[in-house]
This record gives sequence, C-alpha cells and structure tokens, in this order.
Amino acid sequence: MPNIIDIFNKKQSLLFGILVALLFSYSCSLAPLNRTPANEGQTFSSLATFGAEFTFTNRDIIRESSISYDQVRPIRKKAKDDLIATILKSCDGCYLDKNFIYYPNGIWIDVSLDPSVVEVRMKPVTVEEFEHFAPTLQKDLFENAKNLGLLPDPEYGGGHIHIGLESAFENDDLLFRNFMVDFFNHPEIASGIWKEDLLNAPHLTKLPNEKINRFIELVETFDNGKLNLWDLLWAITNEVYDVNLAPKSWSEDASPDKYQAFNIRRIVGSFAKEEKTAEIRCSKAQNDAFEFLAQIKLLQNRINYLRQLGHPIRPVILKNLSPQQKVDNYFDYITESGGNWRMYKELLHSEYKHLTPEHARNGTLWKNEMLKKLAQTNIEWTEIYRELKGVDIISEDVLEVTTIALKNAKIETIEYQELSTIFNYGHWKNDSLGKNIVNMTEKKLENYNAFPRKIIRSCLGALMNLIWPVSK
Repeated sequence: MPNIIDIFNKKQSLLFGILVALLFSYSCSLAPLNRTPANEGQTFSSLATFGAEFTFTNRDIIRESSISYDQVRPIRKKAKDDLIATILKSCDGCYLDKNFIYYPNGIWIDVSLDPSVVEVRMKPVTVEEFEHFAPTLQKDLFENAKNLGLLPDPEYGGGHIHIGLESAFENDDLLFRNFMVDFFNHPEIASGIWKEDLLNAPHLTKLPNEKINRFIELVETFDNGKLNLWDLLWAITNEVYDVNLAPKSWSEDASPDKYQAFNIRRIVGSFAKEEKTAEIRCSKAQNDAFEFLAQIKLLQNRINYLRQLGHPIRPVILKNLSPQQKVDNYFDYITESGGNWRMYKELLHSEYKHLTPEHARNGTLWKNEMLKKLAQTNIEWTEIYRELKGVDIISEDVLEVTTIALKNAKIETIEYQELSTIFNYGHWKNDSLGKNIVNMTEKKLENYNAFPRKIIRSCLGALMNLIWPVSK
C-alpha cells in the first residue's frame, strides 16, 4: 500500500513543477516581446527560394571585350581562376568541383564567365538562409573580388534574381498571376528605380502597344477560366515575348523571350520542377551581399502581401512616368507590403536617391488620404500601421493620424512590437501630440499585459497556499 508521505511528496513535486512553469511564463510576460510585425521581412508564409547572379568586372575586361570577345577570354579566365583560388583559401571546409565551390552548410557558388564579366551564381536559398550566409559571402566573394580588382559595375553585367516557382508560389496559380500582373503594374522597378536596361531587360510597357494589349487580353482570358496558368505563360512567351529590344545578334544565341525584365522561360522550358524560376532581370549588379538580402526581403514581402489579397488584381498600363512618379510608385510597392521605406530606399539607383516620395514630402496630402481610410468602418489596424511605418518623416501629421488610429483600434488587433514602435514615435516628437501618443500607448501596453498577469498571479497564490499552507 502506498505510503501517505510518498503520495504527499509526489503531489508536492507535481505542484512544484507547475509552479516553475508558471514562474517561467510570468517572467516571459514581464520581458519585452519581440514580435515582428506582419510582412516585415522576418516571418514568412512560405519558404520561397531565391537564386542570385552576381557579376564582377574591371576596366581591362570591359575595354578588351569591346574589341573582341575572343581577345578578352584569357583576361576573364585568369580573373575567374584567381577568384576561385582566393575564395578557396579563405573558406574553411570548402571544396571545388569544376567551377562549383561547395560550402560545409550545403550552399554552393558557381564561378563562370559571361560577356564583359565574371559571373557568380549561387544555390537558391530562403531569405532566412541567406541572412545567415550573407556575412560569409560578403567576406569570401565580394571582399576577395575587390582585392583582385574585380567590382560590381552598375552598367556592365547585372544582378539577376531567380524566384523558385514551386517554393514561392506553392501551386497557387492566382498568386503567380497576381505577382506577374503586379510587376506589370510597377514598371518603375525596371525603368530606372533598380535599373533600366532596354536591351537586356525591358519592362513589358516598353514593348509595342499591341504586345501590351495582348498581355492584358491573355490575363483576362485566364481570369475567365479559359486558360490555365501553363497555357497563359506559354501564350505570353509566344505572343507577347516574341519581340524584344535587343540587337539581332543577341537573339541568334537566345530567343527573344530571354531578354525581358520579367523572364518566364525557365517555367515554360523543359527544366526540372525545382529548377523552374521566374527571373527578375532588371537589377544592377549588387554592390554587396546585403543589397541582395534587401532585394529578396522586399520580393518576399510582396509575395506575402499578394497572397493575402485572394482576388485578381487589375492590370494597369503606366507609361512615360516622371522620376518623381517612379519614386512614388516604388514607395507604394514597399509600404503596401509592410516594408520600411527607410530600409528599402537604399535600393534606389543613384540617380533617384535625391528624390523623396510625395507621401513623405507632402504630409498634408498623406494625412488627408489616411483620414479617409480611418473613416472607413472596416479599416484594419495592420493597414494603418503599414502606412505609418513606411513614412520617412515623423511629423505632426503622422502623430495626428496615429492618435486617431489608436483610439479606434482594438487591443487584440495590435502587436506588442507595433505599440512599442508607436510609443517611440511619441518620445521622439516631444510635444503635446507626442506626449498624447505616449500616454495612449502606455495605457494600451498595460492592458496588453494586465489579463495574463492577473491570471498568473492568482494561480501562483493558489499554488503557494497548497504547497506551503498559511498556519491558522
């Protein structure tokens, strides 16, 4: 028969274990939560993979290339061989197989030749994987290339980005259709914001009008259920991408559909499922590994944003945009996706960096638009927060909108980190509006923690009385 003391000891052990667990939960509730706002580039709804094509060159390679492709081969080959040898020296545990350098973590880079450049392809990886690998790649590739006199050039070469069809879009035909149409609706990216290369990567709006109209017709046919995604992409390849702006000599080596800003030839071509990608060709050569990281974070954010829409977006033809209009459209592209303008504006091509988006520059216009949104009964806090976070300048207009948004927002719809960010806005703007923001966020932060803390405290009190009863 069990000893009554053993039973009591077992009961005490069990209660003590529960007490420890609750104490841990309580301590976590006291610490600041590190919740990343939706679509901020850290938490993703899919494991999209992105492949890179980094390029490096120098004046000697460019000059010799302009004379004769054959004459430049020895120079480029030596540059390639020197780069491979240098990377292998600085990389612990790497090994070489042909032109492929394999890292211990399974990532590989392929160092090869392309006209006027040394090209380095990389194994497709997720944003999280690349974020961990970026410092290593920066040291092994970009710094070693620089020491050898090889640099990314904004005009020669490019920084093409491959997006995995299966990993990013997960057999979601509507999502891919929307991503393609969304890229069509944002011609600024391929018209100077990242790079404008009319020969190598023209945006679709640079093609003849009949091709633009045919693209829209095909998308509408898909929307009406008369084409599946494969048939749509095949028709675009043959009826829209059958012309480009590249010299005829280029098309002797590749069909016209290659030289497009949004390239789908690896999807309709006979590639293995894991090798099917959409290629963004309108990017200049990345200056470093962290520029590529920012680009793929932005693209992943955009995919997540489009995934949440759940309905077809309408194609909109935008042509002959002014530099200011391009920057304004790019601002919308970033902030709609939950991105921070201050982070992604660094991706602007140098000739656009002096421009400020209209919403950030003209606070009154922005405020009026935001107040209209706030007047909608079905407006969600997340949409308001995305806008607030994207604004470049913390002004009275921003704080006024923030105050109204906070008043209307339900506590359960606001992330802790979002409140902390707004709280910092108020502290930064140390005036009556700022203090009002601080007071409002402090109250909401208290409410955020009040319920769980009360429950935990009650449980702790009850457990303490069970384990160590107060003597009567």
